[in-house]
Parts: sequence; C-alpha cells; structure tokens
Amino acid sequence: MAAQQTRVGQAGRSAKSFKSCDRDCYGGVIGGGVTRNPIVPQLFADALARPLEVAATNEAAALGAAMCAAVAVGTYDCVEEASLAMTSEGKKYSPTADGTSYLQRKYKVFQKGTEQMAPVWASIEEDAKH
Repeated sequence: MAAQQTRVGQAGRSAKSFKSCDRDCYGGVIGGGVTRNPIVPQLFADALARPLEVAATNEAAALGAAMCAAVAVGTYDCVEEASLAMTSEGKKYSPTADGTSYLQRKYKVFQKGTEQMAPVWASIEEDAKH
C-alpha cells in the first residue's frame, strides 16, 4: 500500500515539475502502443496543460539505441545531430481549455482523496509489519 501511495506521489510531482518547467520547449514527446489511440495523447496534453507530440516511430527505444550506436561509430558527432537526422515529427496535440479545466477539477478531488487515505495507508503498512 505504501508503494502505491509513493507511486501516486511521484506521478503528481513529475506532472507538477513538467508543468512548471520554464524551459522554452514545445512540451514533450510521448510514445508507445497506447498512443495509437488519439484519445490518449489528447488526454495527456489536457492533463499536463502542455502541447505534446506523439513519436513518429513505433520503436522509440530502439531508435534511441540506434542513435547512440551511430554516434559511437562516428556516423554523427553527437546524439543531438543523430536525433535531427534520424527522426521526423509526429502528430502534435494541443491542450484544450475544456479538457484541461475538467481534469484540473478531477485532480483536486483525487488529491483530497489521497490526503484522506494517508492515515489508512499508514495503518495498513503498520499492520503488515506485525
């Protein structure tokens, strides 16, 4: 149970860090099989209130490894150069005002619930020690 509480806390902190980033960047790139459903990247964009791009490749991890290999054998001088040469832009998703507002309201309810559950999780964890 404590592990669940920790994961919830980490996810919340990661989202807050991403949303408060002061860097001049597009937003983020997401990938994986679940992004084949256009609802999922839109949901992420709305939840983070940031524009997102879906990776143009189905195998982003393999492409990253290939980029590193290309740099290692001298085809490219650095990963940034390899990335520019070996990738293409994917579909972009912008947050919608309605979606972001809805998810912010739901997140406040979620936060209240996790705060109220903290003593329960602590009790369950304490019981598990005995």
